[in-house]
Amino acid sequence: MRQMARGPQAKGKMKPKEMLVSLGACSEAVEWAQPFKSANAAWKDCKRGDWMLWYCSKWAGEIGSPERRKLVGVAAACARLALPIWQKRHPWDDRVEKCLIACEGYAQGTVSDSELRLGRADAAAAAYAAAAAAAYAAAAAYAAAAADDAAAAADAAYAAAAADDARKRVLAQCADIVRTHYPSPPAK
Repeated sequence: MRQMARGPQAKGKMKPKEMLVSLGACSEAVEWAQPFKSANAAWKDCKRGDWMLWYCSKWAGEIGSPERRKLVGVAAACARLALPIWQKRHPWDDRVEKCLIACEGYAQGTVSDSELRLGRADAAAAAYAAAAAAAYAAAAAYAAAAADDAAAAADAAYAAAAADDARKRVLAQCADIVRTHYPSPPAK
């Protein structure tokens, strides 16, 4: 098994693309990083908070460590962006909000690892229900397009484009949140 480059010396010598490859990043992120000469330049330009959180997770230490707790708090801050949408669609279901509160408490040191796992299980059940609803909606949009209903197909295409735009905006907001807590890319 190939050793991953670690430490400030390795980080300083590797270009962002090489660093991402060594960490096992997705091909889309590796391709995006190609033109950057430094990790700091890539970090400042990145509009993908999910990629940045993934990168931070590679350096965040063991479960329960202060670095890991910080990362959980930052991820919860990003997830809070979606909470109003969840609450609007599921006003009776507070599992996701409880999970976020648990994550925030974990980041502050007031919630234990076991308490966090309990909140995660509830949120996972809620996320599964939301994913099933999204899959149903996607299937309905596909069926409308397949039925050659031009108006429904156009509506589905418009909704998909709007959803993609909204996704990009939220990922950019998440990137800003990550940069607030990690002004430069972490490394060990």
